[in-house]
Amino acid sequence: MMAYNGRDEATTRKELIDHQLRLAGWDVANPSMVEIELGLKYGAAASDGIRDRSKESEFLDYALLDSTAIPLAVVEAKREGRDALAGKRQAEDYAQGIQQVHKRTPFIFLTNGHEIWFYEWGYAPPRKVSGFFNRNDLERLRFQRENRTVISNQVPKRSIVDRPYQIEAVKRVAEGLE
Repeated sequence: MMAYNGRDEATTRKELIDHQLRLAGWDVANPSMVEIELGLKYGAAASDGIRDRSKESEFLDYALLDSTAIPLAVVEAKREGRDALAGKRQAEDYAQGIQQVHKRTPFIFLTNGHEIWFYEWGYAPPRKVSGFFNRNDLERLRFQRENRTVISNQVPKRSIVDRPYQIEAVKRVAEGLE
C-alpha cells in the first residue's frame, strides 16, 4: 500500500499557499507585491541578480516585495506531505543571492501548505508560526533588525551601576541576551 503524499507542489501552492498569502494581505496576482517563480542568477554573471529570465539558474517560489519592489521575504514551498523545513538550505541560497544584490537580507518562510515556519536567517533559527506576516509587519521587523543596537557594547550608567562587580554583572547579562 502506498503512503498518501498529498498534493504536488504546484497544486499545494495554488490551493493552499496562495490562499494563506491572501489572508495576510499579499495579492499573489499583483507583481508589485508578490513575485512568483522569481528567477535568480548566481556568480559574476549576475549584474542585477534577478528578473533576467534568459540566464537564471533557479526559481524562487515566491518573493514578498516591499513598497520599493525589494524582496522582504522569500517563501520556499514544498508539496503537501513533505517536511516544510526540507527547503531550508535552498531558501538560504535564495536569500543570500538577494542579499548580494540588494544589500538587505530577506526573511524566509518555509511551508508545505499546512505548516509555516518563519526564519530570520543569520539571526535566529526557524520557528513555527500560524500564518504569513503582512507587508507592514515584515517592514517593521526589517527596520528593527537593521537598526538594532548591540547591547553588549553599551556602557551602564554610572549613576545606577558604579561598582566593578555590578558592571561585570550587567555585561554578562547583556552577553547572555545577545
